[in-house]
Amino acid sequence: FTTHTLGMTVRSSREVSQVCAGTSTNCSGGSIQGTQEARFTTQVTLPAGCDSYTISYTECDRNNAITNLTNGGSFSLYVETRLNTNLAPCNSSPQFSNLPVLYSCQNQLAQFNHGFFDPDGDSLVFNLTNPRTTNNVNMNFVSGLSATNPLLLQTGTTFQFDPTNGQMTFSPEANRIQV
Repeated sequence: FTTHTLGMTVRSSREVSQVCAGTSTNCSGGSIQGTQEARFTTQVTLPAGCDSYTISYTECDRNNAITNLTNGGSFSLYVETRLNTNLAPCNSSPQFSNLPVLYSCQNQLAQFNHGFFDPDGDSLVFNLTNPRTTNNVNMNFVSGLSATNPLLLQTGTTFQFDPTNGQMTFSPEANRIQV
C-alpha cells in the first residue's frame, strides 16, 4: 500500500445554488445559503504492476451549519472511489446529469436524484454509507439518525431510498442544512 499526494489545479468555479432569480446567496454577498462548484484537474500515470487503486479527496471546510451530524463543521469532508484496472480496463466513470445540489423546503415533499448514468451502459447500484472525515473514520449522526435515515423529517414521514436508481424521497421537518 503506497500513498501519493497530488497537487490539483482549479480549472473553473461557479455558483450552482438553486434559488430564485435575482436572489443573492452568501456566495455572492447575500445572506441565503449558497453552493459553489469547483472543478479540479490533474494528470496521473498509474504505476505498473498494480490492479487496484483507491483515490480519495479531503477538504477541511465542512459547513458549520450542518444539523444532522454531531459537530459536523468541526470535521473534514472525505470522498473516495476505487478503481480496478483488471476488472474494467478502458472503462468510463459514471456521470451526473443533475447538479449534486439539493435545496428542499420545510414540510414539503422533496424528490432528488443525481441522475447518474454510465456512458458504457454498465449497470449501476446505489447505497447509503456513513459520511467520513478521513479514510475509515466515520462521522457520528445526531441521536436517532443514521446513514439509512440521514435527515430530520416531518412527523409521520420516512426517508425513502431506491438502490436501483439513487432516488431519494423525503419531507424535511425544517429548513436546515443537512448532509
